Amino acid sequence: MGKTTEEMVKKLYEAFKKVYINNTNTFNNKTMKDIKQEVFNILGDSEKNKWNKNSLIMYIDFLIYAIRGRKYTRSLNKYAYEYFENNLCKDFPQKYDEVRRAFNLHFEYKRDILKKY
Repeated sequence: MGKTTEEMVKKLYEAFKKVYINNTNTFNNKTMKDIKQEVFNILGDSEKNKWNKNSLIMYIDFLIYAIRGRKYTRSLNKYAYEYFENNLCKDFPQKYDEVRRAFNLHFEYKRDILKKY
């Protein structure tokens, strides 16, 4: 459990993608807790144990917020931002507007925070 690596980000994204694809019609009605549990199940213990538990939860939350078009206020690493944005838009073109909105809201929030300091 140390730094969140590119490999960890990729594996997490693939697990999230499977959950979304398997629940496309009901995804927005699922609770965040249920979605996280499904991602955890796909990742398995060996992969989950590579993560700091709080970081893993934050990264999954970010993906959920992004696909739902909502603002997320916690930070990820730069690689994760780029990887998630590129792949969400590529893999789910029908969610492009929601994903772009979520990323824009997130970065506007971060800019506003920085202006305060």
